[in-house]
Amino acid sequence: METWKIKVGFEFHVQMNSKYKMFSTALCSSSLTEPNTHANFIDLGLPGMLPVLNEECLDIAIKASLGLGGRILPQIKFDRKHYYYADLPQAY
Repeated sequence: METWKIKVGFEFHVQMNSKYKMFSTALCSSSLTEPNTHANFIDLGLPGMLPVLNEECLDIAIKASLGLGGRILPQIKFDRKHYYYADLPQAY
């Protein structure tokens, strides 16, 4: 085990101040609107709908990372997670 090197990663969940959702073209809901009024096919998890990254949120995340002394890799990769719960739209 002396030849092993530890590699630690962190995952942060934050609320972005963006007009649109992170992986959707739907407007962000505010506390002033009725629930589920700003949803599109991606939010509903319909078959064949793939998320589209909101570039404004990516820019904010990169600025925050650089401001905290992080480094940005030349390639950024997202893994889509699938949860199979009966109450989620994706769990057909």
